[in-house]
Amino acid sequence: MGHAMRRAARGTQSSFDPLSLSPKGWWDASDSATVTLSGSNVTAWADKSGNGYTLTPGSAPTLVTADQNGRDVISFNGTSNYLTNAAGLFGNSRTCFVVCKRVSGTGYQGIAQSANYGLIVNITNSVLRCWADNDALNSTTTLTSWRVCTQRFKNTATRTHETWVDGADLHTGAPGSAESSESLVVGGINFGGGVLKVAEILWYWSVLSDVDRQAVESYLRTKWGTP
Repeated sequence: MGHAMRRAARGTQSSFDPLSLSPKGWWDASDSATVTLSGSNVTAWADKSGNGYTLTPGSAPTLVTADQNGRDVISFNGTSNYLTNAAGLFGNSRTCFVVCKRVSGTGYQGIAQSANYGLIVNITNSVLRCWADNDALNSTTTLTSWRVCTQRFKNTATRTHETWVDGADLHTGAPGSAESSESLVVGGINFGGGVLKVAEILWYWSVLSDVDRQAVESYLRTKWGTP
């Protein structure tokens, strides 16, 4: 039977509270009260935003304790492990943040994506990839160490698509089509194997200002000990 495991939070955090910007979804692997386990398998990852977007597995990933900066993370095998929520989290303007690391493998692995539209960030051969409709980026930024990846997408008639890693601006584009409402999927689904670790996801249904975006990035980088 699944059970939630509780551990003390570790590491120094800033005083910034992600809830102050009203996230649509917030998943934090270091908050053991939100991770339900059967053995080491993750059977549910609860949403800290208060909106109830609990992620559940198609094939359960595993919890790795005290992995990054003394904090727990979730590990996906890149072939079958994934977590999802049936509600449509895509289809609106958004600013999304993912703390992640590619451990091994080649080919694609999903980080935070929909089934058919606007993948937030993907990696191919350990390089960050993100796109929205016909606007895509294969960057030269590798994810073989822990990074904070950000995508800001304006889903209006004048669409814009922007991407940062560790606060560095990588890409600005203009997608041709609006996104449709689709479910969030976290983890690799038959994208080439290997191990992907995800620590935290923050999902806002708004185009955050640069000041607010940087506040979230600073919070995550301090918390997880990323560059």
